[in-house]
Order: sequence, then C-alpha cells, then structure tokens
Amino acid sequence: MARKPGELRLNRSDIGTGAISLQPRKFGPGTSKTRETRVSVKFLAANVPTPVAHNLGFVPSGYIVLGKFRGTGVPPAFTTPGDIYNDHPLPASRNAIVLKCTVAGTVADILVR
Repeated sequence: MARKPGELRLNRSDIGTGAISLQPRKFGPGTSKTRETRVSVKFLAANVPTPVAHNLGFVPSGYIVLGKFRGTGVPPAFTTPGDIYNDHPLPASRNAIVLKCTVAGTVADILVR
C-alpha cells in the first residue's frame, strides 16, 4: 500500500530509538501529588459566591469549565446555563475556590488546577 502525502507510519526502529514512547500498561498511584481535580458544583443562586471544595492541598492557579447544563427542578427548565466566573484575583485556599454563576440552578463540571 502506498503512503499518502502527510501520512505518518511507525515502525520498530521508531519505538526502539525512543522517538516514540508508549503509555505504561499499569496505572498505579503516582509518585507526586495530584496537580488537578475534577469537581461538580450546583449554583443555587445567581451571582452569589459559591465555595467549591477541591482538596488539592495547595492553592490552585485557576480552573477550566468542562461542561455546564441546567439542573432540573428550577423553573423555567428551558433556560440556558449561565456563565461561570470569579472575582479577580481568584479567591482560593488549599481546600476550596470561590466561583459565581449568572443563572441559578446551573450545574457544572470544573477542572481545578
């Protein structure tokens, strides 16, 4: 089979020379502290500071919103989720960060790092 332009093919020598490394087959406990964690939070009120526990053991430098949606039970159910934001600088401690959301009832998955 002919190689297409821009196509990458690997062979044994690529792996043998260390140009390509494979993932370890066993995933055990790491040798260092975890540097990020994923948390889920529900914002019960709009624009109110909500503490989010992360328990990383150090003050995180930031967060990334992985996904957000409207929780059920808060009318109107068809409203889109709100924007998640924080005060600057990020109010954080070794165990929690403080975030706000523009729409009550928003549920979000957040990566804290």
